[in-house]
Order: sequence, then C-alpha cells, then structure tokens
Amino acid sequence: MAHDVFICHSHEDRNIAFELCEKLEKENFQCWIAPRNIPPGEDWPSAIMKAIESSKILILILSSHSKASPQVLRELERAITRRIFILPLRFENMQLDGAFEYLLGPCQIFDAFPLAIDKYLDQIISTLKSRLSRSDSIGLPDHAEQTSYKTFPVHTGTPPPYVYTPTGPQIRPWVRYWARTLDLLFTAIILSIIVLILYEPVLEKTPDIVLTIASVLLLIGAETFMLSSWGTTPGKTLLNVRVRTSEGTKLTLKESFKRSLGAALQGYGLGIPIVSLITQITSYSRLKERGRTAWDEKGNFVVSHRIVGIGRILVIVLIFVVFLFFMFLGLMQEGQI
Repeated sequence: MAHDVFICHSHEDRNIAFELCEKLEKENFQCWIAPRNIPPGEDWPSAIMKAIESSKILILILSSHSKASPQVLRELERAITRRIFILPLRFENMQLDGAFEYLLGPCQIFDAFPLAIDKYLDQIISTLKSRLSRSDSIGLPDHAEQTSYKTFPVHTGTPPPYVYTPTGPQIRPWVRYWARTLDLLFTAIILSIIVLILYEPVLEKTPDIVLTIASVLLLIGAETFMLSSWGTTPGKTLLNVRVRTSEGTKLTLKESFKRSLGAALQGYGLGIPIVSLITQITSYSRLKERGRTAWDEKGNFVVSHRIVGIGRILVIVLIFVVFLFFMFLGLMQEGQI
C-alpha cells in the first residue's frame, strides 16, 4: 500500500515522531511509522525498505539521537537511492557533519524548535501539500526548488549564531513565573538596600505596595540592560531560560525595553493587587493556548527552555529560605513577632 509520508526516527525520538504522525493523520495524510505499521511476524528490515519505496515523502526527525543511529542512516540512504523527497525536521540546535552533512546537503532543513511542534505544524502541512500536489513529487529537490519555497526557517550545516539549544517542554508558564519572581526578589532586595543606606526611615514608612511597584519599575530598566547585553537575567539563568529574536540573535536595547515594559504591564500588572492577578491569569491562559505571550508575539521574540536540574532547584530553594529567614529576623527585631 502506498503512503504519503514515511516518518524516519530513532527510538529515543519516538514520542516526537508519534505526536507528529498523529497530527498529520488528522489532516488526512497517510503515514507509515515503525513499529506501528509493521505486521506481526514480518521481517523488520524488509518491511521498512518496502515502506520507504512505497512512500512519496520521507520526514526525518533530525536530532542528536537520529544522527547517531545506523538504522536512521540506512533508511535515509535508501530514500535517496529511490529518489524519495526528504523533509528533515531539526528538533534541536545541532550541526550536521559526516554522512548526514553529505546526504542532506541538497535538502532544506526545517528548524522545528524552540517552540512546541504545534507552532510549526501549519508550515509543515503546507510544505507537504505543496510537494504532494506536484506531478514530480518523487525526487530530491534541486537548487531551483531550494530557493523557491523558503517559507520556514531554513538552515543548512551550521545553525545561526546565538541560538539557544532547547530541551524538554517549551511551553512552561510556571517556570517563567518563578524566573520573573526571582528577578523581582533580587530587584526588591537591591532597592531596599539602596533606600536603607540613603535614608532608613523612608524604608520603614513606605507601604509594601509602593516598594513592589518601585521594584517592578526598576526591574524594567535592569532587565532591558541584561537582555540586550547577555540575553538573560539572574532568574532566567537559574531556571535555564533564554530570550532571543526570531533570527536567534540577542535583543537590541530598544527591543529589550519594549519586551520588559510589555511583561511588566501585561504580565505583571505593575505589581498592583488584583490587577496583577488578572494579568497573570490572562497571560498564563494565552501562553498555554497560543504558545506565546502577547509581548513576545508582538515583538516576535522566542523564549527557550532547558530542563532545570535538581542542582538549580536546590539553589533556588536555598535563596527563598535565606530570604524568608532574614525577613523573619527583621520582623522579630521590629517586635512584630
């Protein structure tokens, strides 16, 4: 039986491969994927070779796992021998070398990161439909084709500069919340120390809400400088978060200011009670539903995540414990406890 798409993947990337397969089949693409489509008792290599030959397009789940897989390399070589059209989907920031650099040299590479696969699905589907609608849908793309339909991020060989290598889920509102909370905490501590040095009575008489709003405003300036200089902040660094432009470069000073201002207003409501709660709930819902916050979508910024290890979590917990300890001491000295 002929198939539209053969999904080539390593065993370690099976979750991504099957997720993609399910989404493509909902769009009425006929997909073949191992081991699902291998009948019981049939010879595995023979079934895979037959499936490749009867497919019109091979989608390669390109990752460090597939690059190290001899089986994936054999499937890729077979598809090239049979002149099957190849669409490599790169799911991590990695360079092509050796056999993969040679074999995929003529192919466009679709960078399906750092966002969730849903955010790239329309572009993938559009490319597949365009390819399947052609009468010459079998065969490697020539140079003319490579330059004729670059409607998605295309990189061959070396990835773009400053691209952060994402790992794990990329839609992580709670990680972003705690990263901003840490940054706000650090800013509030610095602000309190400055006021304490300059004029201590002011700190004692200033309401907490005023200090919170002042900390949020101060963070706008500090974050603007840090994002344009380093592409991150202390809180984001601790939680393995990076902010880049859609081209993979650090934000300019102007872009950083617009993003920081948008996050403070639309995401944190300037720290004003009730308003802050509403904006945070709204931002959480939008991020979960659309994969981007309003301020990142407006500026076309990309927020990337890496898995937060236990070491980082322990450091963050320690920071909050130390902060609460000193706050408790301060309350005791004031006689409030």
